[in-house]
Amino acid sequence: MLYDSSVINVSYSNFVNYFLSDLVNLIFCIIILFVLFLFNKVNKTEFTIWSFAFFAVIPINFLVEAFNYFPDLQGYLICLRDIKEDLDFEYSECARTLINFDSESDASALGIFSLKRQIPAMLYFLIPIPSIANLSSIGFINKIILLLTYLFVRRHISDETNRKLLLFLFVLPTVLLYSSLGIRDNLIFCFSLIFLVYLIKEKFLQSLLVLFFLYLIKLQNALILSIPFFGIFLFKAHKNNTSLWLYFFCLFLILIIFQEQITEIINYFRVAFLNEMGLLSPFEVFEGFKSIWELILLSPFTFIQGLLSPLPTNPLNLIFFIESIALAFLGIYLAKSRMKGQFNFKLMALLFLTLYAGVVLNMFVVENQFTLLRYKYSFLNLFIIYLLFNTSSRRKVSFNI
Repeated sequence: MLYDSSVINVSYSNFVNYFLSDLVNLIFCIIILFVLFLFNKVNKTEFTIWSFAFFAVIPINFLVEAFNYFPDLQGYLICLRDIKEDLDFEYSECARTLINFDSESDASALGIFSLKRQIPAMLYFLIPIPSIANLSSIGFINKIILLLTYLFVRRHISDETNRKLLLFLFVLPTVLLYSSLGIRDNLIFCFSLIFLVYLIKEKFLQSLLVLFFLYLIKLQNALILSIPFFGIFLFKAHKNNTSLWLYFFCLFLILIIFQEQITEIINYFRVAFLNEMGLLSPFEVFEGFKSIWELILLSPFTFIQGLLSPLPTNPLNLIFFIESIALAFLGIYLAKSRMKGQFNFKLMALLFLTLYAGVVLNMFVVENQFTLLRYKYSFLNLFIIYLLFNTSSRRKVSFNI
């Protein structure tokens, strides 16, 4: 294992050690790809595209570190090195949440989130990456996990056109970016996709296990993905219209019965995010949402706004704005294609509600559009990949993916 335990992170200023670490990890990843190619697990097209994806880890992390775009990156590396050194977590960073409070009592109120770095570190520990000297190291691990998830999902998609679309989705700018960084978002995305496969196949225990891991990594996402989980396994809402509408009615009743608590929780996380970003002055009066009805009425406009975010206010945002537009049109096209043939509209309704809730709730809480992109992409890509499972091509194709 290539790293100096006395140095938390080898910076790009230490040119030789920094790029030596990246080179060793890149070679390791290409070897993995080559072995998969030899055993016919990936073809030439996939080998080429995934080689590019692994190489992209290097310039992405270099730019991110140079401009300090993600200040929370170092915490995940610290936890990984912590567990590799003595199989235990000793550093405070391994239990610290992203929400910063002045008082210890407030921080302890969010103890349910204390595993957000520990669980990813334990999963990263299972990947025998040669070097964990710099921030790129976990980026390479995340990319390996993404590749394995791609192979797992691809096995369950028989249509060749949809397999090509799946490969396209895995190298879009957002997935390419967040799977190249040493943060938990890639794990959340991968676990969500694995959960989707088991959910479609109605594997209760496997779905429950993956949902439990998501709960440990990010509670908010796990709660939102519980919508289709309970809809399918408890209400059988994907079987008939009566069960579907009964489930929707029960969800609506929950919103009404617990409207005060739900509104307070959303306002709580909104304040926490504003404090974390330094956007809320201690002299300002916070004006939160007043009722659940305000949230419901705002949600359709908020959903559309969230799908199109981030707005093209700068060249970087323009790239992701174009991607958001492309994904929106792709989702509409695939959904329309499903409706022309045999499809399970009830299951699609459950998963669309999941997408809707995920985008809207994050829009209500998050002010920064780039942070919203980070949170929404797992829900948006999850729904589109679901459509690949259920959309069949009406014509034969000649390529082999």
